[in-house]
Amino acid sequence: MPMMHLPRGFLRTTADAFRPKTIIDTLFDYGTFLNKNPSIASDSRNTQLEVLVIGGGAAGLSAAYELSKIKNSSGKPALKITLAEATDRLGGRMDSQIYLDPGYKNKIFELGCMRFPPTSTTLYHYFNEFGIPTTPNFPDPGKVPTTLYYMNDVYTWPAGQDTPDSPLFKRLGQGFKQIITYLLGDPDAINYSVPSKLFDFWAIYDKTPTETNKAAVVKAWQIMIDRYKDTTFYTGIFQLARNPAIMQKLDLWTTDDMNAFGALGVGSGGFSPLFPINFLEIIRLFANGWEDNQELVADGIVTLVNAFEKRLIANGVDIRLNQPLTFANDPTNIYFPPSNTICWEDTNKPGYRVKLKDGTEKFFNAIVVATTTRAMELMNLTVPRKATDNLRVQYLSKTPQAAVGIRNLNIISSSKLFVLTKKKFWYSKNNRFKRDLVQNIQTDGLFRGLYCLNYDGDSQQDGKGVVLISYVWGDDSDRLLAMSAQERYEHFLEVIKQIDPDFAKALEENRITGNDATDPWKAGRNYIDWQDTPYQYGAFKLNYPGQEANCHDVFFQYQTPNPTIKYPQNIFLAGDSVSWAGGWLEGALPTGINAACAVSQCLEQHVATGNPLNIGASMYQYDKPPVI
Repeated sequence: MPMMHLPRGFLRTTADAFRPKTIIDTLFDYGTFLNKNPSIASDSRNTQLEVLVIGGGAAGLSAAYELSKIKNSSGKPALKITLAEATDRLGGRMDSQIYLDPGYKNKIFELGCMRFPPTSTTLYHYFNEFGIPTTPNFPDPGKVPTTLYYMNDVYTWPAGQDTPDSPLFKRLGQGFKQIITYLLGDPDAINYSVPSKLFDFWAIYDKTPTETNKAAVVKAWQIMIDRYKDTTFYTGIFQLARNPAIMQKLDLWTTDDMNAFGALGVGSGGFSPLFPINFLEIIRLFANGWEDNQELVADGIVTLVNAFEKRLIANGVDIRLNQPLTFANDPTNIYFPPSNTICWEDTNKPGYRVKLKDGTEKFFNAIVVATTTRAMELMNLTVPRKATDNLRVQYLSKTPQAAVGIRNLNIISSSKLFVLTKKKFWYSKNNRFKRDLVQNIQTDGLFRGLYCLNYDGDSQQDGKGVVLISYVWGDDSDRLLAMSAQERYEHFLEVIKQIDPDFAKALEENRITGNDATDPWKAGRNYIDWQDTPYQYGAFKLNYPGQEANCHDVFFQYQTPNPTIKYPQNIFLAGDSVSWAGGWLEGALPTGINAACAVSQCLEQHVATGNPLNIGASMYQYDKPPVI
């Protein structure tokens, strides 16, 4: 997720040692639930029901995997799972483009997911289960030698320092830290109307999860919801940065300060694409610890995809690629669906009749839709249906709220551009300048953030190099759509020449070009625009002000049956865009588990105790009048 990637130790609050096992919006520990329950459910019957999972991203993979482990009374799989993916590969935004580097680790373009906070307990459960190692080698700003470029001025940021060598960015960093600390962890904050002991309350609950301790956390976060659910990030930050009681001995921010904060944050990357986003989304990032100690997967996040696929095949899951699907518009086609169509079928055991692209027609007792919300909308999932005789064709169980939520939730754009180099030229031994060059550049210009990646480990300076030359999101990403990869590179190179001419020369001298058979540009897999990617239609969900209630309705859809039809509704949603953690695998994976538990319950299996079906949907309130 392209967020603030602040340096280690940025937040040194009273809750420094606290790393939550739960997400603040659910307070459910998925990692512990999975560790305690090798199978999420069991079935005392000797049956094998059919389940369709649509979408082979993280949510679809986790849903299919957990469902495939459920056994019946004969010890055989209780469910026959079909996993239908619209594209020619599994993984969704877990998309690693890998290039061979003989004698060294392969070189990886992580086109999607690339940084993983250890507070992602569900994700790390699967890392541990599948034996996938992680490493803290991601070159975030300040962790490695970094250069900032703002208003045509160059600033240095030596590795290991909390802030750059700049009075402006030191002051912004101190101010932002004061704001976050005030909101989450300062027991001595004065004149506050939000409890700044949230971390303290939460740490107590994390250690002793009683209802009394939970109530303290819920009360604290509810006050945060009430105050900030309708506030933009820009407004929220600027108001707090203009409050003397919060800033205390620090200078109050000006409009110029907000311009610098939008351009480069606290030196760690531009925040301006996030200015229109709900401020509560930003607070949530820090509350959940997603901006601290981020790691990478040295062999690429595709290793998680491959591990899931291997287990799914071993468990008998029928994986079907290149199978785009849509829900029928015409309920008269319930018995003879056209190709690529899903139709509700009113039988003694209601479910869905599906006709795949290859002509295969099959009846499914339940369906998990694990796509982006934009894909759900284009699948006709949110189209209102009319009653036909005694059949009401409604595909969403919590209508109309869930359908409205799917249509409303904001999906943000994101773009990346990579370069493969002959050497890791940023090390002194590998360039003609005989000195170490910077490994991270942050700018207020179009390419925003540049990262030099070393998948061989910090001590290994040989082998090919990978440069993520541009990582942008929001409006900055949309601005690039009309430019080819080559045009983007040429434009960015000219800016780099102004910032660091030696770095630009070394990059050009080492960039693998079309004369090399390994040139990744020939295959067109050196860049990505997620908003222009079929079946994705964007990178990740970030709520606008006022969309918290929409997010709640979509997330808890898995718990709510549809009272307008005579049978339990057998369709459930999953994916990071229906979660509280859009853009994070820790958002996608739990929704897959939610959907799997809901399917199991719907099909009258025995779901393991302590499951997420019992997460309190009414724990927080999002429709209360705003705090004035």
